[in-house]
Amino acid sequence: MIPSIDFARIKAAVTPLDAAARYGLAVSRGKQARCPFHDDRHPSMLVDERHFHCFACGAHGDVIDLTSRLLSLSTGDAARRLMSDFGLARTDAPPAPPPPSPAQLEARCRRTLNAYVALMRRRKERYAPSPSGNGPWPALFQQACTALGAAECALDQLDDPDPAARRDAVREMLESGMIRKMELEALRSAQ
Repeated sequence: MIPSIDFARIKAAVTPLDAAARYGLAVSRGKQARCPFHDDRHPSMLVDERHFHCFACGAHGDVIDLTSRLLSLSTGDAARRLMSDFGLARTDAPPAPPPPSPAQLEARCRRTLNAYVALMRRRKERYAPSPSGNGPWPALFQQACTALGAAECALDQLDDPDPAARRDAVREMLESGMIRKMELEALRSAQ
């Protein structure tokens, strides 16, 4: 798919005088030039900030038309060439998504913590020591007990009635990497 080109932006950023200078068309201080589109012996073309016009052959247009004719390019290729030669950033890239809102961040933490609590409860049940009590407790059971307590405590912080306290808790959970680690562990256990 060929991206769209912002012609208005190009015309606002680059003048026909700029293009003439860049592509070798000599323009006098009086903004006159010998027209390259016919056998011109005396300057008959006016080139200014908005357009060019030849009074002899009638050639007329804006900066994109001038570039197209001077370089024998299509209109689209002339526009892309102007963008490249004059350092205009492409405008066809989608805009960056806005940062998540505090409510979205809190919801992410709550979802992750709830899923992690459920995972640790399943793991605690699955790896529980034998009823006889002989032998050491399985490492996954011990880890599930510890992690379950920490996750439940974090969930309690999200139930604080003070929005500032919840916001601080969310920031700490995200900055410490706790939520990301829980998301990764849940992802690994699902595989």
